Amino acid sequence: MDGKLIECPVCGGNGDSGAPLEVRCDNCEGTGSVIDTQKMIKLIACMDSDWGIGKDGSMPWPKLKYDMKYFREQTINQTIVVGRKTYESLPKLPNREIIVYHGNKDLVLNLSSYRDIWIIGGQQVYEEFLPYANEIHLTRILNRTYDCDRFFPKFNPLPQYLCEPIGFYCEDGIEFCIEKYIRIFE
Repeated sequence: MDGKLIECPVCGGNGDSGAPLEVRCDNCEGTGSVIDTQKMIKLIACMDSDWGIGKDGSMPWPKLKYDMKYFREQTINQTIVVGRKTYESLPKLPNREIIVYHGNKDLVLNLSSYRDIWIIGGQQVYEEFLPYANEIHLTRILNRTYDCDRFFPKFNPLPQYLCEPIGFYCEDGIEFCIEKYIRIFE
């Protein structure tokens, strides 16, 4: 095959990329979709110290000015993908192309006219796209939990991601940091 050696999204083993969006793994013999290397899949989320992202259909913490500013700066004039329930809970997001996700991951991964796609939630959408993420932008609320019922999927950033700290903030007594994880491709 003409493909290059890439990581299998099913088991993490090495495989041959025979088609632009397929991998044939030597380890699990499974077939999974992989991202187009020209396209960036980026996740962005705000979470508490227990990885919580929501409760009863909304974010349970007060609005964090710097988090909202960072979200706006990253997603403005971009394509965003959001689950239906999260979409219904959001305020207006002007100057963004919004795709409401209905479970067709391959359709999103094959959006040929888009270079970067931002995944903005909720839990199930994050879970489905985490294996394909080139970047993960996280606002972490430090030392606080909010009894959430929705969570960002736990992941170990090492050795797949490098962490780039964006900033540390405190608003209304809530300490939080913003970090960008960048996937390292071999």
